Amino acid sequence: MHEKLTGLKAKAQAGIRVAGSIQSVADFMAYWQREVLQDRVRPSTLRTYRAKSTCQCCAQGKDAARRAAGKEARCCAKHPRQCCESYPSDGTIRHLHRMIRAALQDAVVDGLIAENPARNLRLAHRYRPRFTPLTGEEAKLLLKAARSDRLYALYAVALALGLRRGEALALRWQDVDLVDGVLFVRQSLQRLNGRLVFGPVKSDESERVIGLPPPCLAALRQHKLMQDAERKTTGRQVAGLRPDLHHRHRNANRAAQPQPALRLAPRRCRATSSALP
Repeated sequence: MHEKLTGLKAKAQAGIRVAGSIQSVADFMAYWQREVLQDRVRPSTLRTYRAKSTCQCCAQGKDAARRAAGKEARCCAKHPRQCCESYPSDGTIRHLHRMIRAALQDAVVDGLIAENPARNLRLAHRYRPRFTPLTGEEAKLLLKAARSDRLYALYAVALALGLRRGEALALRWQDVDLVDGVLFVRQSLQRLNGRLVFGPVKSDESERVIGLPPPCLAALRQHKLMQDAERKTTGRQVAGLRPDLHHRHRNANRAAQPQPALRLAPRRCRATSSALP
């Protein structure tokens, strides 16, 4: 104890910050997510952080699945001496490392710890699968198959411009300038607590203005004409690129929810506009 006290005094005299309070990592992580991250990240990111901080065996219902299959429950959180033999993926480990490193760096700034033990931690390199974009020919086949679909214009825009799924789902006509031929990426559609809500884009750089290639512009103009015709027939007001992308009020006591406009294919599409027919 004397040696530790002497070491702390030596660090303090040398201008090295030492921990000023005793707090468990679990308590600090709960505080960090509740108080610090609330105004720093998007709600969907905060939800992901909270989900990663819980026992994944419990969160994913693995024990419930084992019991349903007639097997013994063996979650590590409930049976510390018994490993459930379910290991996180390489991507999950890297995500957890980034989260813990960011949290501990705030602890350093707050003077709770002297240095960030996760800052210089090196993770073992493993193979990380990369998505394979569609080729030009595959993009042409996709658009050819979707040509008769009422959402063809939205597929074409997402394919040619490489929009994220949430960005494509959140497109509104006010985000499209059919005169100057540009598209404004201003918001994203997210699912929070089972509800679809509009929110900000992923980062400041994600809010951008994109020029529309002539084929995309032509598809959007044709889509607008189709929606105008539908509105005259049905009397429905159209807010988004899909006829039913608007706020619906099922009754006076329920909040409106925007409806998704598009489900992208599993592989992200980043083909050039030359693929558009």
